[in-house]
Amino acid sequence: MFNSKGYGLEWFGVEFSISARGSKGYEWVLRNADVTVCIAREAKGGSIMPEVYVTFSSQNLWANGPEKAVNDFIQWLLRWAVPKNNRVSRADLCLDMEMPFPVLDMETEVITHARVKAEYMESDKLEHYLNCRKHTGYKFGQGDLSARIYDKTLEITLKQKEWMREIWKANDWDTKASVIRFEFQCRRHFLKEMGVTTFNDLMDTLADIWRYCTSSWLRICDKGSETNQSRWESKDYWQIIQQSFSLFGQANGVIRMKAKQVRYDHLIRQIRGCMVSAVASLSSGMGSVAGMVKLKQDLYEILTSEEFKDDVAKRQGLVSNIDKPSNHLLETALKMGAKIEGVE
Repeated sequence: MFNSKGYGLEWFGVEFSISARGSKGYEWVLRNADVTVCIAREAKGGSIMPEVYVTFSSQNLWANGPEKAVNDFIQWLLRWAVPKNNRVSRADLCLDMEMPFPVLDMETEVITHARVKAEYMESDKLEHYLNCRKHTGYKFGQGDLSARIYDKTLEITLKQKEWMREIWKANDWDTKASVIRFEFQCRRHFLKEMGVTTFNDLMDTLADIWRYCTSSWLRICDKGSETNQSRWESKDYWQIIQQSFSLFGQANGVIRMKAKQVRYDHLIRQIRGCMVSAVASLSSGMGSVAGMVKLKQDLYEILTSEEFKDDVAKRQGLVSNIDKPSNHLLETALKMGAKIEGVE
């Protein structure tokens, strides 16, 4: 019954095409123009998580907006399932700008935390379409956070996404100028560092994510005379991109928390070694028992002192590796009497 496009069926009032095979532990994969839905064969108390995994198509998100797209899906899901919670595993944020394709000097104009910077080129046919221009796009980073800059007008022609033209026309595109897309792909680990778990968290944090990506993680600058790259001025079009965070909602000043892998058991072994040395040094004068009593008293005084608590609060920021320049914000807040209640 299956062909290369799957088998058509109606599932609780919605038309889908179902694939002949599942994917990554999911028995059924349903697709239509709006969503791809992966469904586990059995719930089994959550042994496969999530039990329903949905990917929203770009056409659906652009046409309806993310909130309506998600709410409509949840209303359909409620017909046959009981969703207890949701978690965002990936979000792609982008901005389209009508402008000539920017040819970048990757060595001197690009300032980024990404370890990977690459130019990518398409086929000869694509280069011919661009009047033999060799530069077709740039990619920065990989894994949890990455960015792409590319000619979207060219891409929608090659991948038959002509519906995008109507969206641009509605925003005063003249139908002839190039539209360049600036896009950031954010995966689960990065989103968690930005305090995003649920879809509502994402919507509340979009502006902060965009501001972080375009101001702290990646900048396109004019090379300055100073060696300090942080003082180089962003290019005019990049300043517009940075200032566009308001298009994504209200910015709340979210700080990215990058948790370092500090092993508690390793620290305990170090502490034990230091305590053994301390008691051994005291034993010659007062005996090992009295030495252990004194060490216990001294440790109690240290742990209960206000100075120790303040030092712990400061060290929490370092252990969490809060991205600069936010360290200065943390230090200033602590000096004003703020307390860190928890670090995720």
